[in-house]
Parts: sequence; C-alpha cells; structure tokens
Amino acid sequence: MKKKVVLVCICSVLVLIAVIAVGLNAVFSVGTVRVNFTLYSDRAREESASLQKDLDRFVGSSTTSLDLEEVRGAVEEYPYFRLDSVEKQYPQTIVVTVSERQETFAYENADGAFSLLDKEGFCLGTNTDGANRADGLANILLRGFTLTAAAGETVSGDYFAEWLTVYNVWAQTLGNVRMNVVSVELARPTTSSADDYFTVMMSEGVKVTIKNPSSLTEEKARAALSKYTELLDEDKMFGEIYVSESILTGEVTATYTPRNLGDG
Repeated sequence: MKKKVVLVCICSVLVLIAVIAVGLNAVFSVGTVRVNFTLYSDRAREESASLQKDLDRFVGSSTTSLDLEEVRGAVEEYPYFRLDSVEKQYPQTIVVTVSERQETFAYENADGAFSLLDKEGFCLGTNTDGANRADGLANILLRGFTLTAAAGETVSGDYFAEWLTVYNVWAQTLGNVRMNVVSVELARPTTSSADDYFTVMMSEGVKVTIKNPSSLTEEKARAALSKYTELLDEDKMFGEIYVSESILTGEVTATYTPRNLGDG
C-alpha cells in the first residue's frame, strides 16, 4: 500500500512538473518580433516588409533559449539594413531596431557596373548608373581607386580610409557632403606617396586638390574645408583650392587660385 502511495505521489509530482513546464513554455515563447525601422527610400520600405516576414519566423521560439545571433543573421541578409540593436523583452517579445544604410559613394567596376557604398564604406550592392536610390541624384563618384567591393562587406583599398577621413571632417560642417561633392579622384603619378593627391570636384565647380593625403590627413581636410567655406559664392564656381604641407616645417596650407581670366 505504501509503495502505491509513493508511486502516486511521484507520478503527481512528475505531472505537476510537466504542467509547469508547459505553462512556462507558453509564457516564455516569442509572441511578437517588433521591428523599429528608420527608412529613407521607397525601396527600403518594400524591403522592410520582407525583413519583417523573415523575422516573424522566430515567433513561437523559446524566448529564453533563442540565440539573438540568429536574429542578427536574418538582418544581415539585407545589406541595406544596419542592425542597431536587438533585445529580448520578457516574457514574449523580441525588439529589433534597424536603420537603412544610405548610399553615399559609387565606384565603377571593370564590368561597368557601379558598386554602391555607404558613408562607412560598406558595400550595399550595384546598379548601372551610380545614382542614389533614395532621391535619384548622383552618389559621389570614386575614380582612380582600386577597391575590393562585395555586397555586405566593407570595401578595402589604398587611400580609401584617408578619403573617409576627409569626408567625415567635411560632414561635421557640411552635413550631407553628397550635395557638395561630385567626385573624388586618386592620382598616383610617381612611385613616391609624397606625389599622390586627391582631386575633389565640388558641385559649384571649384576643384580641391589635396597633396599627399596619407600625411596629416585630418589637418589637410580641415584646411581645405576652411578655405572652401570662406570663398564667395561666385569664387566657388571656378578655380582651385590647393592643400599641401611644408617639407621643412610640416605646416599645412590651403591656397585658392581663381580661374585664369584669359580662359573666357
């Protein structure tokens, strides 16, 4: 008799444990994947619906055992989306914050297609004309660089980091640099890096030449920006801003040469 009582007690405990486990599983199961989007283009709005659908497959998963790296991996399938944060809000919600990466640069590949990069050099994909998908205007064209660009990866190549330094310095004052800069070209006329230079074409027409951009990059960017912003509007339409450093003192200077009046 005592054995039967013990067995009944054990069975009751096991049933209770099972009931509790089922209850906990119901309570701690993902019921909602809430995605907070920051979007700029119509294309991104279309893609956001697809991403939301992909993330909804985690509904029903255990909140406690779900590996958030799986959520991260789902977002990474969309190069135009940056995962800003992902967290569990117990008991039943996963909150994901995503922002659209904005096209900033266009780099022409050997096949004639343009690789599209954001302001951090992250490759978003390709198109046929280098135009920005948000507004249809041109992205900043990169010339003379030799870059390795694959969608979903950060590009690499000589002098690209230096150009990003220039870009970031200018962005602090100009904001959307894409509205001011048409293109940047890297020239390497000799085997000496001291002879290398950037040629930046501004939207108004003035040209900015930054000599030896691998040296004192930030200082040269600031000098170029200072000279550019102090020019009168009519002066920005022509001429050249030339930025260099003294071999003797290392001092960085930026000079403006107006157009040759004899050129018409």
